[in-house]
Amino acid sequence: MTSFTSGSRKKQVRFQTKDDLVLLREVLAKNPFQNNSGIDEEYGEKETLLDEILSLVEDEEKQKEKKETEENRGKDIRKRAMENLTPKKGDDDSNDATPSKRNSSGNIVGYLKEKNDAELIYRRQELEVRKQQLQLEEEKFKLEKQERILKLENDKQEKTLMFELLKKCLGDRH
Repeated sequence: MTSFTSGSRKKQVRFQTKDDLVLLREVLAKNPFQNNSGIDEEYGEKETLLDEILSLVEDEEKQKEKKETEENRGKDIRKRAMENLTPKKGDDDSNDATPSKRNSSGNIVGYLKEKNDAELIYRRQELEVRKQQLQLEEEKFKLEKQERILKLENDKQEKTLMFELLKKCLGDRH
């Protein structure tokens, strides 16, 4: 039997991520599941939790891949749409251009111009509102400053009156 005194206490070992990696590599190298001795090993709680975590990681990776492919697909669609909308060098000289293509590009330019105008109006309104807010804040600050000054004057006047009253009371006693 070992006696545990403060001097003979073992130092606690803390495993780091690199230690876990070394252990996992060793397990992979030995492959304990390769030779089936006919004894079914029961998974402990730790192994079950590790399996669940592994499946969560795999699910998350699948979700990320799915999201990336959807984003790439959207980028490709937008790119192809922009390629179809931009005029090509040979389109001006050729007679093959249909009026609908010209109209659609004209509609797009018109739409973009309207959108730009609307944004400008919105920004001007936003600036005006912000300007009004700043004016209101400035007025509020001035009012608060006046209130503080009045309060200080009232406090000063009240202290002066209290001092005079105290002086009078003390003067009457002597």
